[in-house]
Amino acid sequence: MTVPWWWLLIPFTIACVYYVYSPMWSDKWKLRASFKCLPMVILVVWCVEVGRRDGGLVDPDGVGTYLFWGMVCSLVGDLGLAVPKGGAVGVLAFGAAQVLYIIMFEKMSTYQRPWVPVVALLCLVQIFIFFMIAKYSNWFEPVPLKVRLFLPVVFLYFLLVPTMAGFACGTFASPSASSAAASVGGLLFLLSDNLILLGAFLMFTKSPPKESPPQDANHLPQSSPSSSEKIRRAAVISTYYAAQVLIGLSVAWY
Repeated sequence: MTVPWWWLLIPFTIACVYYVYSPMWSDKWKLRASFKCLPMVILVVWCVEVGRRDGGLVDPDGVGTYLFWGMVCSLVGDLGLAVPKGGAVGVLAFGAAQVLYIIMFEKMSTYQRPWVPVVALLCLVQIFIFFMIAKYSNWFEPVPLKVRLFLPVVFLYFLLVPTMAGFACGTFASPSASSAAASVGGLLFLLSDNLILLGAFLMFTKSPPKESPPQDANHLPQSSPSSSEKIRRAAVISTYYAAQVLIGLSVAWY
């Protein structure tokens, strides 16, 4: 029996509560990782249920297969960003998830290449935002080698996200509940990652970079965060999981 779509509100609520109140256990990374990954575990299980219903996981080239592995990669990304020294693995896993979502949305598009102008526009806006933030922080100042090697990877990832959002919006060339969920989900994913980028900018401008790159831009500092910081972090996790839920629903309604 397929799990009702409203069941997805459970991980959404858990994630929001976690990110607002996480200072209470910010020094326990294992507990952090558990709370951060639990919502995606639930979403992966839900994807399996969707695949059983429509056979999407049986067909190796079906959209359900790309959704499932995209969610799995997102789960690995969440885990990588929640454990010590796992930042690079997390970014690479999320990059793989974006590629899988891009292929999935391309297969869901009714018309040929309707996403080209949207992708081009979103990528240009993303490049502008990335370099404006880098310019007004100390990212271009002398930094450790690890950070210099890590920044190009992050930049490439932040090009994949608007590309995925553009492909998602391209499905709306044929309007439906599925394409609407895909479009909004893709744009929310883009918004969430740019809120993380904003958080990294604020962190770098407040203090000089340390010897190693931050493992998770979502991690709260050891001191109690301000109200505005709590709101930003709640917005990050809310938009991220809302995006994943809508991407899942876009396949369920396809």
